[in-house]
Amino acid sequence: MKKKLVTARLRLMGLIGILAAFNTSLARSEPIDCQHKSSTQKKAECLQKAKSQYIEVGIIILPSTKVAQETQKLTAEISKELKERISHQPLSYKNIPHISLYQGKIERKNLSAVQKRLKQIAADTQPFSIQLQHTLSNAGDSIYWNANLDKNLEQLHNRVVDEFSLFTKGLRMRQVEDMPENALNVSQKNKLEKYGIFWIKESFTPHLTIFYNAKAYPALYSIVRQVRPDTSATGFEIKNLAVAELGYEGNVEKILAVYETGS
Repeated sequence: MKKKLVTARLRLMGLIGILAAFNTSLARSEPIDCQHKSSTQKKAECLQKAKSQYIEVGIIILPSTKVAQETQKLTAEISKELKERISHQPLSYKNIPHISLYQGKIERKNLSAVQKRLKQIAADTQPFSIQLQHTLSNAGDSIYWNANLDKNLEQLHNRVVDEFSLFTKGLRMRQVEDMPENALNVSQKNKLEKYGIFWIKESFTPHLTIFYNAKAYPALYSIVRQVRPDTSATGFEIKNLAVAELGYEGNVEKILAVYETGS
């Protein structure tokens, strides 16, 4: 009996240790304030330190090879048409084709915890099909190839948001930080405080981005009506979820970890 009590006590101590370590790993570092540095050099050094403290990541779905290739083909086709109308090369963003489930700024020290959580979510997710629409759409800032939001995709999105908002709460992405405060409504401000972004939950519109910074090129709006996806590439089965490093526009610059669904 005494031996059993000692063993149980040791297990409890081990569990407490694990929980303490987990909570420590999620502890917030004090945000770095670079605005009050006395010199340009010191401010630049401060900004570099702040950059190394945080990373903007996306929890994404990787499409099939066929859909990824069609996405890149559509981007190239639109860029070619646009170049002929504006007489110069349009600005392009490095982007790996993807559908975002969630985006946010996190502390770099929490990256391994984020990856561990997504690995579990992927294992719990049975592969299901995503259907893409047969036309592109103008989303104001970008050109989207929208996906149909069904029950499976909505449930996956909600779980990802609920689990990963722990890491992003109170941390705004760069593109959000640059938005004027008076341009945001009350609902958006509340979501920013809770999630770090506001295009989630009931505002979630799953899509592949075909072209970023569309508002800089008014000619795009007529081009989009002419360019259509190959109908043989408008569906795929979710087989891989990933953690990715994001650029300013939410574009995927680097895949950090990939996990198979249902594994």
